[in-house]
Amino acid sequence: MYLWCAFVFLGLVACSDDTPEKQPERMFALTNLNNSGCKSNVESRAGYWNDEYFELKGTQAGNLLVKHANAVFNCASSKFEAKASIEGKTITVTELDVIKDGVMANCICPYDLDYEIGPLKEGETYSMTVVSTYDLGIDDPRLTPDSREITFSFVYSPTLSKTIPYQKEL
Repeated sequence: MYLWCAFVFLGLVACSDDTPEKQPERMFALTNLNNSGCKSNVESRAGYWNDEYFELKGTQAGNLLVKHANAVFNCASSKFEAKASIEGKTITVTELDVIKDGVMANCICPYDLDYEIGPLKEGETYSMTVVSTYDLGIDDPRLTPDSREITFSFVYSPTLSKTIPYQKEL
């Protein structure tokens, strides 16, 4: 009888651990990069410059959905890559247009780039810099990739829904 009581007591003690398991902390990352493909070929950037913008949407998982709408890149784009980093409350995203065989076309296209970054903390104000550049896929010290960048701020929340116009630098 004493032995049976000891097993019941040990079973209750072993099952009464009320400490929840800690979830591993997620690392900041950019994921789920997609692009629309070339929306239309144009000879000049002027017609699309004012149509370029960012849509930001928060998620319940603590991530930020980013849509860079009408991002202007070369028509010869073979694929897009993107990376993101965070230092304190400053986020840097680099959008990279990969040019097939290092040969640029004599036209540009508006593309929509969609990606997700996070995790972010609710109620925090973040500064985000987006750098759009290209990679010709060849090593030539005479070629310096052109890049454009924009910086804006936002307060993160799961209900965030914000549109940021791309401001042309004068």
